[in-house]
Amino acid sequence: MTRAAQRVTSAFSAAVRDYSTIWLVACVGLALSLLGFGMLRRQLEAHRDVEFEWVGHNRYRALENGIWRGLETVRSVADQVLFGADLEEYDFKIMAESALRRTEGLEALMWAPRATGENRYPVLFLESLADAPFALGLDLASEPVIGDALERARGSGETAVSGRLQVGSGEDRIFGFAAVYPLLQGLGTGSSPADSNHPVGFVVGLLLFPDLAQAAIDSLEPRGVDCLLRDESGEAGQQFLDFYASRLSTTPALWDEASWREQAADL
Repeated sequence: MTRAAQRVTSAFSAAVRDYSTIWLVACVGLALSLLGFGMLRRQLEAHRDVEFEWVGHNRYRALENGIWRGLETVRSVADQVLFGADLEEYDFKIMAESALRRTEGLEALMWAPRATGENRYPVLFLESLADAPFALGLDLASEPVIGDALERARGSGETAVSGRLQVGSGEDRIFGFAAVYPLLQGLGTGSSPADSNHPVGFVVGLLLFPDLAQAAIDSLEPRGVDCLLRDESGEAGQQFLDFYASRLSTTPALWDEASWREQAADL
């Protein structure tokens, strides 16, 4: 090998050594960058999950508080009915209108006294913010969903809530539930007490999930959070309660269990 060739070979070997160091440093730097990016991404995802969990819990608590306010209002009206001597329709109208105005999500209030000598509870007084799904004279004990709540309230002596109730039809239908409170004493000073197996009547309130969700969630931050309300204890196909779409949402409206499942399949 000539001296010139040796110089070329030596120079090439030196260049390879120099570039090898550069490439090694570059590869190590790239690996560290990817590792740091991965860790940062996991931290951001964990932070997002925690934040989303907080947002969901915040909305759950707000909705829960709204429902409890509705139940307390029904009980308050029941107390007024219980101690109201010779209750008349006008008296019930005044107290019910006041309760409906101050309780968001509460759509209607009813007083259904027990029919004399019978296990029937026809609606005697009814006050509603809109067209009520119930009519005067309707025997609440004959309605399967509400009748079950009446039995539980009668057995416990406390407020009981019904299963899902449908109001309206088609795309205009919404869902709610009835809150039932039993009155276990006679009305007026001349009435004899009734035992827990035969309440003198029930005060019933109708609460609507869309109104409850709107009142509880609409003012919460951050915006742009959709909420799906489902009853996990309900029968298959009857678990959908309501879908709250935020004003920033582009999600199509959900009307029932089928529309929810169809959209969930596309996620």
